[in-house]
Amino acid sequence: MEKITAKQKISLITLGLFLSAILLEIGLRLGGFAFSYIQDSRNRTAFRQKADICILCLGESTTASQYPGYLEEILNQKSPKIKFKVIDKGRGGTNSGVILSELEHNLDKYRPDIVITMIGINDLGGVLKYENKLDVKIKLFLRDFRIVKLINLARQHVSAKIIAHNIKGKKEASPAASQDYDFKLREKKLKEDIASNPEDYLNYVRLGCFYRDMTQYNKAIGTHVKAIKSNPMDYAAYAEMGNCFRSMGKYEKAERLFKKAIELNPEGDGWPYIELGYLYKGKGMTEAALTYFHKAAGFADDNALMAAAEEAGLYSLMGEYKKSEELFKNLAAKYPDNTKIVGGLALSYELQKKNDLARECFGKQKDITAAQCYSNTHYNYQKIKDVILRRDIKMIAMQYPMRNITSLKKMLEPCKGIIFVDNEKLFKDAIENSLYGEYFIDCFGGDFGHCTEKGNRILAENIANTLFKELF
Repeated sequence: MEKITAKQKISLITLGLFLSAILLEIGLRLGGFAFSYIQDSRNRTAFRQKADICILCLGESTTASQYPGYLEEILNQKSPKIKFKVIDKGRGGTNSGVILSELEHNLDKYRPDIVITMIGINDLGGVLKYENKLDVKIKLFLRDFRIVKLINLARQHVSAKIIAHNIKGKKEASPAASQDYDFKLREKKLKEDIASNPEDYLNYVRLGCFYRDMTQYNKAIGTHVKAIKSNPMDYAAYAEMGNCFRSMGKYEKAERLFKKAIELNPEGDGWPYIELGYLYKGKGMTEAALTYFHKAAGFADDNALMAAAEEAGLYSLMGEYKKSEELFKNLAAKYPDNTKIVGGLALSYELQKKNDLARECFGKQKDITAAQCYSNTHYNYQKIKDVILRRDIKMIAMQYPMRNITSLKKMLEPCKGIIFVDNEKLFKDAIENSLYGEYFIDCFGGDFGHCTEKGNRILAENIANTLFKELF
């Protein structure tokens, strides 16, 4: 039998790792197809319909499964003689560079008569300036890999969260362990840590978090149970089990586990309070969510800012704008360059009709945003405009709810051939006569959030009215 050389062994190991990564990527993409499959099924159904006008909607999570369905319904109700079909190509978590990179393909595939864009909010944090070059395509391709995103999530979750919540007196894990990015090796390493030191319950917690990040919830729960058997006072294992049950939709079990984690460590860590706050917020139990976010905001740890922003945003949803203003002002004094906090403060002023203060705050938010990233957004948006108009397709550029249209028009200058949809006054008037929470489910943009059905219908109605006024 021919002896395998060291070089051949290295080649085989490299090939094995590469194939493992490919299989993991395929698995992750299949696991994430549930939402996109429903969206694509709707698009396929819409595309097969006979229609006079095809509309393609581009954007992020504020577009994906949001207003496009209502838009098709409203357009066909308003004009029964003209048949419309609307394609929803919104994509949660995406940015202007990715939208531009996929634009030609989407235009070829759906052959729209009209394209509606509402993009840019996710560009904060460093978006690529898209160019039709191999290196840029490779960077976009790699950034979109699920395994890369999962690696970052696992790294942050395992090394930052769990180590940060280490029980006093226990030795923290080596930071080098969190750099082991191959997941088969990572699982093996975590199991070896347990075998070498079975008394250290934190090793079980780390393995459980690994399984949770891989969405292997039953394995994760079983591992956390072992951690609790090793140390019944391990609050982190209870909280992590709660996260697993919440992801599985088993909210009562999740609630009991979060409360148990708090009971075991009531003053040491704000993290379980935040997790329970999110659970209550998701169930519409606003008062209960406020209680736990407020408690978490009082801890001197990295979770305090997140909790305080959630608390302030919830007061806006409840219509308690003065309280929201007070909290956002305190946060803005500590974090003056945080666009979401500055935007949240501006919104609270706006809702109280403190117009001068609102304008000042919105202007500051705009300046911070521009300084952070919007030069590349401007470049990508201009390219999107050029591609659409070059094909003689009508372009509708829509501004986010509550935001002023001027900045969008400036970004797209010269504006010949573009129809703009301004949502600022409609939403501000609606909220003036009602509650913020009737139109938004959160404040993720600072001064606006993801829309409720009522909010999405306002968007769709405004687009429809603009289309009939300008085109038909």
